[in-house]
Amino acid sequence: MKKLKGSLTIFLSLILVFTSGLFFTLSEVARFMSLKSQSARASELSFESIFAEYNIPLWENYGILGVDGAYGKDAFDIKKVGSRLSANMELNGTADGVSFLQEAPSRSEISEYTLLTDNSNAAFIKEAAIFMGTHVAESAIEEIQDLTSQYQNASKGITDEDIENAPTNELSAEELSKLSTAEDPRESESEFKKKDLLDSFIPEGKEVSDKKKSHSNLPSKRSFRTGTGQIESPSTMEGILFKFYLFENFSSYEKHLNHPGIKYEQEYLIFGKDNDRENLKTMVAAILAFRVAANNISLLTDSNKKSQAKGLATLLGFWTFNDAVIKGIEAAIIESWAFAESVRDVRSIMDGEKVPLMKRNDDWTTTIFTIASSFVKGAKAKKSDTGIDYDDYLKIMIFLKPEGTLSDMALDVIEDSIRSVEHYENFRVDNMLISMKADVNYQAKPLFLSYVLFLNGDVSIYDFPKEMEKSYLTYKLEPE
Repeated sequence: MKKLKGSLTIFLSLILVFTSGLFFTLSEVARFMSLKSQSARASELSFESIFAEYNIPLWENYGILGVDGAYGKDAFDIKKVGSRLSANMELNGTADGVSFLQEAPSRSEISEYTLLTDNSNAAFIKEAAIFMGTHVAESAIEEIQDLTSQYQNASKGITDEDIENAPTNELSAEELSKLSTAEDPRESESEFKKKDLLDSFIPEGKEVSDKKKSHSNLPSKRSFRTGTGQIESPSTMEGILFKFYLFENFSSYEKHLNHPGIKYEQEYLIFGKDNDRENLKTMVAAILAFRVAANNISLLTDSNKKSQAKGLATLLGFWTFNDAVIKGIEAAIIESWAFAESVRDVRSIMDGEKVPLMKRNDDWTTTIFTIASSFVKGAKAKKSDTGIDYDDYLKIMIFLKPEGTLSDMALDVIEDSIRSVEHYENFRVDNMLISMKADVNYQAKPLFLSYVLFLNGDVSIYDFPKEMEKSYLTYKLEPE
């Protein structure tokens, strides 16, 4: 039998070498692509996990997202966040166990971050605007702007020139005779003003909160730490939407949201007193002052009422034979009349009713004969289907304040409230991380290339770097 030559065995061996090299090379290429895809997913998941740890009370009570960079402690440290990111990458990698796709994190470096309070609370205002962006109709914005304009005009009151030019009618003898039965309202007004403001205006059965701020050194009283990133200042529209956010997400005398901390949050935004009672008292005084100014205008532009005031002043001061004295009494009667009507208005407003912003004759409740009786507890203005209520006054006053001041006050409320929650005693708004950039990297060793003769030792390690960036300002969910 003829023997086979050895040259054929060498040829097959060479084919096997190149075939196996191609097989292992292709296997390594497939493994490399899988590792690259896996590292990208692990990096994304590790980074997203940081943002998934948002502060729950901040979100549930106020609709704001932020990660506590102090992780329950008082001092913010970006290194803590970096350590959290490294731990997440270790967890999401496959460094341990038996796997063809083993890889391990080699780098997690935070390059940039911004906080909720950066750039004069810009992130806070922008987050609130994003939250409200789909809830506020253009017509609602126009309505509050128009209402605010009317409020400002009425608040200016009436000038001496308006008083001089206001029309009057001559009263008949019969009308003058009737006026002789009217009381001098000045003494009743003086006695009323000595009483406690809230006791005079809060309806029977409605309790007034006595809660006080629980903490000192709140945001409006301290300097903030700042992040390393840049954030644009809020636009005009974002500022408007922020104010609507405050209307909807902060509690008040009429709106009970069961937040921890003070109960009259919107009133605090406007007046900044340390306790609910003082904030409500100041709010009532502000509404009363506006009602007096508006009702003065209504009185002095009503010829019949102005004539009645002049007639009563003449009866009360005729014995002085001094026109200046009589004019002074007339002015006092008009002031008392406007004040008496305003007292009735405020009682109605504090009882949840509406009162026209500027009253016409048909809207008026108090007559010159019933001024004194208006100061009796419980006397209210006649009911009206039109006008504005307590919440509308809050909206107007909030709308008139700059968003920078409001954001400081709002962060006071939020921080004081959340610090009252168990396990959140160290909460600080300037610890809240809202955006971050990081450079991360996974590494893996070649596996099949050691079986490829001409590549053995040429590739020692694979690097899978990725630049990560996330911000709560780019996506938003609604609280349940």
